[in-house]
Amino acid sequence: MTRTPLLLLGVLMLPACAVGPDYKRPPEIKASPDWTEATNNSAVDALWWMRLGDEQLND
Repeated sequence: MTRTPLLLLGVLMLPACAVGPDYKRPPEIKASPDWTEATNNSAVDALWWMRLGDEQLND
């Protein structure tokens, strides 16, 4: 068996990985001036699912 069919298959599959000539970078989204970062730096509740009150989640 020759390597020609495998090489040909590889060469034909390469264009499938291309993004294309029509690609345009999406516009940069600016945050609202009213946006504020979270100020709560406390640790995440390790048992957060218990607050939902569903016994099936405790299994």
